[in-house]
Amino acid sequence: MHVLTLIVVALLCLASRSTRWIGVAGLTLLSLLFPPLFLIALILGGIGYYFYHHWRKHHEFPRLPFIRR
Repeated sequence: MHVLTLIVVALLCLASRSTRWIGVAGLTLLSLLFPPLFLIALILGGIGYYFYHHWRKHHEFPRLPFIRR
């Protein structure tokens, strides 16, 4: 439960420009305390990021042609 809390707090801190250094410190602490868990989360996040952007790039909805009258 503490690991999940640390991940959520670090990601929330990374979202804001003024607290970004706290988020980086939290992720560094997480990687030092729980290296295997951090590695698994990093790999899963990378796979999710790849598939999200790959899907959006190649599966756009078709647009209807613009008809001028």
